[in-house]
Amino acid sequence: MKVISTLLLSFLAIAMAIGQPSAFEFTATSTSGVFTGQVQINGVYAASEDWIAAFDSQGNCAGANAVVVNAGISYIGLAIYGDDPNTSEDEGIGANEPFTIRVWDASEDRIIFYPNDTSPTEFTEWINNNGAPMPAYNDPAMVYNFEFFLPVTFNSTVNNLLCFGDSDGSISVDIAGGSGDFSVEWSNGVTGTSVSDLTVGIYSAIITDNILGIVISTGDIEITSPSSISLSTSSTPEVDNNSNGSATVVASGGTPSYLYLWDDPLAQTSATATDLAAGPYSVIVTDGNMCSESISVTVETEITDNVNNIIPEEDIYIYPNPMSKGGNITIELNGAAIVMKWTVNLVNSFGQKISSLTIQPGTTALIFEIDDLSSGLYFIDFLSPEVRVARKIVVE
Repeated sequence: MKVISTLLLSFLAIAMAIGQPSAFEFTATSTSGVFTGQVQINGVYAASEDWIAAFDSQGNCAGANAVVVNAGISYIGLAIYGDDPNTSEDEGIGANEPFTIRVWDASEDRIIFYPNDTSPTEFTEWINNNGAPMPAYNDPAMVYNFEFFLPVTFNSTVNNLLCFGDSDGSISVDIAGGSGDFSVEWSNGVTGTSVSDLTVGIYSAIITDNILGIVISTGDIEITSPSSISLSTSSTPEVDNNSNGSATVVASGGTPSYLYLWDDPLAQTSATATDLAAGPYSVIVTDGNMCSESISVTVETEITDNVNNIIPEEDIYIYPNPMSKGGNITIELNGAAIVMKWTVNLVNSFGQKISSLTIQPGTTALIFEIDDLSSGLYFIDFLSPEVRVARKIVVE
């Protein structure tokens, strides 16, 4: 009893020295009982600047004083006053009236219910003990831990799709406040703080504090995607079999900028591939997110009159022309033609070589033995170090 009396005297002295929060103002009456114990806030002993108070069921303060810290332990020695029987005022606790205990955390300037704001405990055994500890609350070793929980908040991290049509989006939530014990359920049925393998769409999650029962929603969270990569092509023909054709691709959509890779012998890497022979080509276009699309383009062939006029028409005679399928092509050479060494190629309209012969100066005639040519346009391509000559033939 001497220890308790000493503590009570200390409470009174400190209460006079430390600023009392306005919410803890009360009216002392002639009836009271003392509530004893130890006080912690979130598992840490309260500071000497903190206050403890009792409130009746109407929210009226029925007694308050500062916490006393002795040897690192924070003690409660709270005189709780009853209603004054001589007045009609509601100054304190009435007969059989429940009361709550609250602490003022001076460092944060906040008032916390015991054990927490969500589910405060109602004490029901107040008695007038003429200023002495009440039997039901007379345990200086009893620890009353006041738990304060910050509001439940969250931050979401969204990883949108990198490529059109993919399903690699993800969302994660970082939750703070509350009790720290949470469950999360997403609108697609997945549970946990993150969800992955998402396609384009709207998603949401319900976050539940499993201790406090607080439920919040993330609201709508959108997963987006770049547009699809769109490709178009154009080309210029190879003229007179000089490997001078070109092909161009134009890209849009996706995520600029773009990389290009052609399948020509030089594996060119610009939007336009040059110095191309006639034929089909393809190009792979890769955007800034490493998403790829491919497209094909054909370089046509073109033989000009200028080439045919390099050697007079009468110096090269090709027959039959037109010719039938399965026949032979006879070539007669005259004049300037017979003084040159020639490589003679038979090529189709795509510039693809079908057959080849080499003839020496002085040769006056040669025969291409051709089997089963398809109907269409072909070229006899004469090549020498100084001259290139092309002649058209038609297979019917």
